[in-house]
Amino acid sequence: MKGVAIALLVIGTACGACLAPSGPRILARDLAQARPEFAAADPSLQLAYAPLAGVRKTFNATELSRAAQRAGIPLEQPAELCFEWPLEPFANERISAALREAVKDESAEVEITDRINTPVPAGKLEFTIPPGSAVASTSAPLWRGRIQYGSDQDFRIWVRAHVKVRRPRVVALEALPARQRIRASQVKVEEVLVDVAEESRAEAVDQVVDRAPRINVAAGSAIALNGLDTPNDVERGDVVKLRASGSGATITTDATAEGAGHRGDSIMVRNVSSGKLVKVRIEERGVVALFSQGGAR
Repeated sequence: MKGVAIALLVIGTACGACLAPSGPRILARDLAQARPEFAAADPSLQLAYAPLAGVRKTFNATELSRAAQRAGIPLEQPAELCFEWPLEPFANERISAALREAVKDESAEVEITDRINTPVPAGKLEFTIPPGSAVASTSAPLWRGRIQYGSDQDFRIWVRAHVKVRRPRVVALEALPARQRIRASQVKVEEVLVDVAEESRAEAVDQVVDRAPRINVAAGSAIALNGLDTPNDVERGDVVKLRASGSGATITTDATAEGAGHRGDSIMVRNVSSGKLVKVRIEERGVVALFSQGGAR
């Protein structure tokens, strides 16, 4: 009768659902779910690799007999057993919750436009925020993630989604012409709804003042940091104030810049009065200082 009972148990398991592994290896205690004989073995004895999620691992009668020999137990009427990870539908609610967790904002607005459409294992779902870049109007940002299952195994997934949060942004109060310095009176900071994956935007006025957009910026637009340049303090051909100090006195005269640069750079200028070409250091916008004979001051 004992042999008949075991045979019926094995047949029932083989005809029904596969067993679930307990981790990345199939252990003696996993086999004991269907074959009580393995309960007499070391429960942590590793007998095979567990399958990946979505893949089935089958022990045929010969393999099961070998496993019993390794475990040092007798096995009556070995028959086929299978293992696979339980899978479930990939619900949008689960995706949205994980995306909000990724951006650390429970109030984030999530719009899923595309996603992997296969069953997935149970486990912790995590997403990585996409690298900052301009959000294409024809496609939502691609979010890559993983589901951790079986203690140390990953099931890779992806979705396309707009995840929008409220953030401070520097907004143009008026149209900002390309290549012209931005004044503080032309911008302000507002709380706006933005896509997390958009390109880096200015969040404080001092990030944009005295910088210049590469292209025209429309009134009401948030200002992209990677769309700004720092203009030269002196351009070639500018008429600048040339300062020369010595013996406790400072003399200022006009000069024409023969080069261009930023504060601290060295350029050549031509004294308007004497026509002499001299080397100077840019002090501030439109102002240069003569190098002393002993070198830079």
